[in-house]
Amino acid sequence: MSVLVAGVGASGLFLLALVFLRLARRMRDGTLPRNGFVGIRTAATTHSEAAWSAGHHAAEPLTRVIAYVAVVAAVVTVALALLLRLAGVADSVAVIPTLVALGVGCGTVFALNGWAAVVASRAARGHHTSGGRDG
Repeated sequence: MSVLVAGVGASGLFLLALVFLRLARRMRDGTLPRNGFVGIRTAATTHSEAAWSAGHHAAEPLTRVIAYVAVVAAVVTVALALLLRLAGVADSVAVIPTLVALGVGCGTVFALNGWAAVVASRAARGHHTSGGRDG
């Protein structure tokens, strides 16, 4: 059971890593349009196109780190589950540290995502236009 939990959790983390890597690439290249679905949408980043671009450009390195952290968390979770199984630890016991490892990984990803929003907002505030929101 712990290996199954680790596999499912790791699959989700790997998928999340791919999404964040794609997002980071678009942030770096400036090809992430201002929208209501993907990106860092705070009052500061949605203020104008310039603010959107500045915020996402500033958050790009951290977004890439988030992807790497997700991959590391996935690998650690699976490795832990496999090591516990090889050590002969009962699944009913092994599932607990496996879930803890998965939870720590997910929590770190979400915390870093929140920090990326702070970084983006700070950068975007420096690029507000004096005429209010643009198109």
